Amino acid sequence: MEGTGVVEAASGEASQPGRLPGRAILRPVPVPVPDLVIALVVTVLSVAVQGAIGFGMSIFAVPLLSLVNPLLAPVPQLVIAVPMALTMLLRERHAFDLRGFGWVISGRLAGTFAGLWLLVIATQRSLSLMIALIVLFAVAIVATGMSLPRTPATSLAAGTVSGIAGIVAALGGPPVALLYRNERGPLVRSSLGAVLGFGTAVALIIRAAGGRVLWAEIQVGLLLMPAMALGLWLSGRFLSRMDGEVLRRSILVLAALAAAALLARTLLG
Repeated sequence: MEGTGVVEAASGEASQPGRLPGRAILRPVPVPVPDLVIALVVTVLSVAVQGAIGFGMSIFAVPLLSLVNPLLAPVPQLVIAVPMALTMLLRERHAFDLRGFGWVISGRLAGTFAGLWLLVIATQRSLSLMIALIVLFAVAIVATGMSLPRTPATSLAAGTVSGIAGIVAALGGPPVALLYRNERGPLVRSSLGAVLGFGTAVALIIRAAGGRVLWAEIQVGLLLMPAMALGLWLSGRFLSRMDGEVLRRSILVLAALAAAALLARTLLG
């Protein structure tokens, strides 16, 4: 990857915990322009997927952009995910599942701290493998036609698995998406937007508190905001089509792809 002043700062000043590189702030574009163009295109497409289905932006954007330039992921996705989730919630707020949200978020918070604890006592590789297999198993069960009733207990459990998976492997969407799979599209998207937006905000705060956020990464996130807005606008053209059986199949396919990608990355990496 091309060297930049920001990359030099990231390997020097930024290596000190909790310290952000001062030189990075002075650069209007903290990454090479071709890298930024790739990030803009990937962001438009991945946000369009999430806006239409309810999740999926990080599944596509983070693995691809981390290969292009380490400053392009995952922090920039965390930066744009919060306003994206808020927009998704407001766009279909009439269908928002407020009661279920409370149970899922309670589980998400518990799962986040459980995930942090698990990372201390176990390797990330073993945990990622476990999460991938759990999601694939859940997809296989749902694909047979078995429905998962949405109760306080299942909502709490899905939120807990989502919290653990989000911290360990950035895979917090599929567990909650499978919970809401049989609901109408507006309810799925608004509820997933609220849950993932809240979880993303918590993850960003945890990273910042641990000194794992660079100013350059925040700059990249801000530069990606117009692409995020365009992706959401594009997704709005497909909302009426993403419902019923089409949405249910899309959730299953996307969840399976995410888990399979995590499994391959874990085994081959």
